[in-house]
Amino acid sequence: MKPFSFNGFGLSTDPYRVTDTDAFTAPTKEITVAELARAHGGVALFRRFKPRTINISGYFKDADSDALEADLDALKNNLLNVTGQLAVGYRSGFRYWTAEGQNVNISRGATDVTKMAYSAQFLAPSPFATDGTTQNLFTAVTGNTNRSFQLGVNNIGTFLALPFITITMTAISPTNAPITITIGNPATNEYLSFSGTFNNGDVITIDVVNEQIYQNATLLNPTGLFPTWLPGAGIMDYSDTAASGTLSLTGTYPPRYL
Repeated sequence: MKPFSFNGFGLSTDPYRVTDTDAFTAPTKEITVAELARAHGGVALFRRFKPRTINISGYFKDADSDALEADLDALKNNLLNVTGQLAVGYRSGFRYWTAEGQNVNISRGATDVTKMAYSAQFLAPSPFATDGTTQNLFTAVTGNTNRSFQLGVNNIGTFLALPFITITMTAISPTNAPITITIGNPATNEYLSFSGTFNNGDVITIDVVNEQIYQNATLLNPTGLFPTWLPGAGIMDYSDTAASGTLSLTGTYPPRYL
């Protein structure tokens, strides 16, 4: 069985072993459907993945009953008192869920002096796992002078990429009139626009996870949809209404997995 741990507490190292889990199961997708008034079938209105419950089962054994019961106390203490990272071995690394232990069930027969079977259940409010890395959504752009261009993107996860994009205005003109910047994903038709008076050296940060845009430390009010990118290759559109300028662009994201 793959290695397991919770908040650094090893569940696959002595005296603990994991023998079964549903951690590799995909989260459940909930689809809200409205029936049609004068036609067969319905229309899917909304889709979302529900929080995940992850179950593991296994056993632990030790030299005598006192040591075994100390192991049981440690298991309950480490699994039920904190919210932490449930880590599961996957490929050459790990997948991580932020989760909380819900219960620990123990099975102990009359003759089980040095061994106990257990099962544990974890609730992950966000159903998506991460791999602990941050990836580049696209190759960083430096010294671009075009007012409109496309970038190739790549999402290595199995669910939507929600990036953190940084635009640095090396030089921009005009600096005394509003400029509108638009970024978007043509595949999903998600485009986001925001306007402001920008100066040389300004840094624009677009946080798609929290749906916020900052010009340096000032929160901006965008219009449209914060763009996301499906797994695999895609495109990001950029355009602005400046008369001229030079900018740099970076985009990073933590891959998310179903």
